[in-house]
Amino acid sequence: MSETLTSLESSYRRALLAYPRSWRKRNGDEMLGVLMDAAEQERRTVASTSELFNLIGAGLTTRCERILGGIPAQARDNVSCMALTVASIFAAIMLVLGELGRWFRYNSYAPGPGLFASFTTPAALTYVLVLAAFGAAVLGLSGLRRILLGLSILTAVTTPLMSSAINGVVSVSWPVLAVFIGGSILSLVGDPVHTATLRRVLTIGAPLGALILGFTSYLQGGGAQRFFYPGGAAMSAEILSLAGGSLLVAGLLTWGIQGRLRPIAVLLAIALLPLPIKALFVLYIPIPLWGAIAAACLTAGAFVAWNTRLSQISKRKGDL
Repeated sequence: MSETLTSLESSYRRALLAYPRSWRKRNGDEMLGVLMDAAEQERRTVASTSELFNLIGAGLTTRCERILGGIPAQARDNVSCMALTVASIFAAIMLVLGELGRWFRYNSYAPGPGLFASFTTPAALTYVLVLAAFGAAVLGLSGLRRILLGLSILTAVTTPLMSSAINGVVSVSWPVLAVFIGGSILSLVGDPVHTATLRRVLTIGAPLGALILGFTSYLQGGGAQRFFYPGGAAMSAEILSLAGGSLLVAGLLTWGIQGRLRPIAVLLAIALLPLPIKALFVLYIPIPLWGAIAAACLTAGAFVAWNTRLSQISKRKGDL
């Protein structure tokens, strides 16, 4: 075998590592053979970038499906829609307030060098990819959505390396990047626009949420872009990531946990809501009201959890 073909095969094998080991044992050689045959017919000696990212995206999706294999398809679609909606909202806010804010916010960072001259940090690429994935989902381009989400995960993981390699570029903390890594992974577990309802939630919810929360975040941040990264104002990237991460966890608990643990998961999800509410509206809600909000969420969570349990018992009796 020539050195070129060996390099091509190695590229495919590395991309196939994204799939679970058990899948590779059953299907890896067959998939590799198909890829090599296709490359030979097209007289290609190098794997295309889109081809490799498509393989990696499909492999990550397979891994997620294995992990969430016991969750019904409808629940996975709900998790995917929730995650892409949350990720899109916060990607838009981060992009406008954190990256493009230097063009309209006072006390801003000076334009950075090189590739990121128009932005503040390399994380802008992750935000753009998440928003592009949102657009692909709305247009029904499932394959493109997966590729873009895979790229967003890759860029989020490598952003600290890019930040350290380019002098003068403001760094982004890991909690901020973790929200987009988690949101992108959860967006891959299902089809976020599988039903008309999910499509409306994503299409309307993401832009509306970004508009409202972006405006309130801008006002609470005092309009100063320099306080957004690395933080120091009432509304910074870290506080927004806390809100986004809390919403992702709450959504995963709501739709991702099934069976006997579902009532407990629902209780925890609703009881968790004061955390993102406080992070997003810290200057708008008086401190004395926080206790009442927490108590209300805990009471509502207990009520919903109890009714969820009763529904499970009733359904079980009906199946007997």
